[in-house]
Amino acid sequence: MAKQTKERQKVLCSKDVTWEQIEEIAKGGFETDPYQGYGTSKALLSSYTVLLAKENPTIACFCLSPGFVDTKMTAGFGAWRLYTSDAPDEEDHGALGCSDSRR
Repeated sequence: MAKQTKERQKVLCSKDVTWEQIEEIAKGGFETDPYQGYGTSKALLSSYTVLLAKENPTIACFCLSPGFVDTKMTAGFGAWRLYTSDAPDEEDHGALGCSDSRR
């Protein structure tokens, strides 16, 4: 979100976001994203989740993050691999760690 314009941040962070706003950003919203759409797509998914929750109050709607995982994309940013000896025990291991009996 930090790389988005102030106007786009306002839309994507609004509890009153509409499908039309989400769709408009999705159709042409990647030009300002230095990660070629990665950050924008995550923000759009969060906004869509807010919209779904608002339109379906009897259904639990939420996004999950796997955490900061060591991949080619995150190389050099201090990520660690899940379930290895170098993963700090006090850190959140993401959604996989919540239900994994190996921990």
